Amino acid sequence: MLKTLNDKELINSKTQISSSNNKSNYSVMLLGSYVPEFRNFSKEIIKADKEVSHSWWFKTLLDGFGYTVPINFHYDDPMKRGLCHYIASSILIQYSQLFLSQDTLTKEQQERYMIKPSNSKANNDKWSYPTGPDFNEKLVYDLWAKYNSHWFATSARVLSGAVERLLNDGRKSPIYVHHRTVGAIRPWAWIDSDQPCLIMGKIPLNSQGERDIHAVVVYGYFDNGNKTLVHFGWPGRSQVIMDSSLYWSWTLIALSPINKKPTIADKSYFMMNNKNIDVEEFERGIQ
Repeated sequence: MLKTLNDKELINSKTQISSSNNKSNYSVMLLGSYVPEFRNFSKEIIKADKEVSHSWWFKTLLDGFGYTVPINFHYDDPMKRGLCHYIASSILIQYSQLFLSQDTLTKEQQERYMIKPSNSKANNDKWSYPTGPDFNEKLVYDLWAKYNSHWFATSARVLSGAVERLLNDGRKSPIYVHHRTVGAIRPWAWIDSDQPCLIMGKIPLNSQGERDIHAVVVYGYFDNGNKTLVHFGWPGRSQVIMDSSLYWSWTLIALSPINKKPTIADKSYFMMNNKNIDVEEFERGIQ
């Protein structure tokens, strides 16, 4: 019986984690012994030893990435399972649309799932990072329902197949979907290759050492890969340091352009101080 961190029981754990931090709802959650306390997200952006390109996008992705649960689609699951692996998959697809190929999603899919910003978000402006498009819950729902027949329990091959079916719907996608399984889960190697990756397994839940099934997106590491910087897939949990390499997880998924020539979305995708901004120029300025 597969249960994920989004089920009713574990949402209570999530609530306990959130309420234990009395500083801010947008706090950095630090798991394990690496840093034994919570710190206020609004006061700093974490810098890992090694990060993928455009890692600022993950760090500032507090909301607008389509977080959802089955009940939002009137799907009554008696086991109260969650969609964490589809949420993490959708975050990879969003990153791909912005930073790998602007044809990751078809025009129809872009209209269905994505809304370009009409103004910049206050937190992004405060931290001096661009605001990107919002992606809605339909992307997560379609990955789960339309392209994977409402399956909750998935292997690396099955989950990557759902991503492939969405990307190749009605055409040949410019994006290749990689997948690895138990024994070949080496997230640090993908970060070294400049590729964020989805990791799913029985991973750390809190600083007390509890573990449960969940999927996250790894986009950086510390200590030669022994600790990871991840987007946890929950609103306000975009910078989580995990005291774990996640090596013993059982699913890894990553995306890359087939032509091996990533492209960055044009300035219509991004805003800063309520003005459209060229992200390539912005990133050259912060190097």
